[in-house]
Amino acid sequence: ILWPQQVSTGIPSGATILTTGVREILRLHPEFAVVKVDIENAYNCCTRASMIAAIGRHETLAPLAAMYGATLGVAAGMYMRGEGGLLERLDAPKEEGGDQGCASTGAAFALAIHPAVLAADELLARHGGAARFFADDGYLVGPPGAVRDALKLFEERVKADCGLSLNRSKSEFYIPSLQVATQETPAMLRAGLAEGRDGGHRGVLCVGIPLGTDAYVEHVAQRKAAAAKSKITTILDQLLPSEPQAAQTLAYYCLCPLVDYLVQALPPRLARTMAADFDSHLFAALVPRVLPAELATDPLLCRR
Repeated sequence: ILWPQQVSTGIPSGATILTTGVREILRLHPEFAVVKVDIENAYNCCTRASMIAAIGRHETLAPLAAMYGATLGVAAGMYMRGEGGLLERLDAPKEEGGDQGCASTGAAFALAIHPAVLAADELLARHGGAARFFADDGYLVGPPGAVRDALKLFEERVKADCGLSLNRSKSEFYIPSLQVATQETPAMLRAGLAEGRDGGHRGVLCVGIPLGTDAYVEHVAQRKAAAAKSKITTILDQLLPSEPQAAQTLAYYCLCPLVDYLVQALPPRLARTMAADFDSHLFAALVPRVLPAELATDPLLCRR
């Protein structure tokens, strides 16, 4: 129903597919622009009527209508963390939106915004571009002028259909060709968009994966890897030596996969370097405090 424009629901490895697709379009067309679309408070502000109506548009989803009517048809209490980390109920009930992270809400949200995504995709496809979304993270790719038109069209449709607004100040753009970027940046800025940058380098995050100049990709990847390594050190230093079983369990299930999403989507050269550095840091934290030294020299056990 949602493929290929939206890949967050029912699509295995959807984030990697989206990132690879956007990267390849920009590689083939460096004169194109990509705009990372930010929908303001998306899951909390999407109207429940639009989500329930989206379920009703598809005959195969009709059996789910009763469930969605029950979960989205009534006002629900809203809670937030207050002093001391305790949950506090807000005075106003939650009458729109759904719970972010809830599988049923994510599917209904994706279906609700799908007509707006399709409209933007059809416009961009006429120019060799595309609109691709992962949940509420959207990416419009194509000639800069067409991307601005598609952004305006999507903004109008998603407002009319779902009551949603775009946060243009958080919507970033990147144009690989420096010459085209120099020409088009004033128009992109006038459209309320920000140029994606990190550490002085040009690029944007695509579902958490850096896309941009080589310097940008390497800078962001190193920063994310450093944060992951810091987490390893902090957690294991707190658990060891008194809780080796807990340390081993957390290392296997929680710490080992910390950079997997990056390794899957980064260019091979950078992915290999990052994985080797991360694994070396992880082994140094575990051996010999938790695992025997022989483990670190066994190529079969150490392979990725």
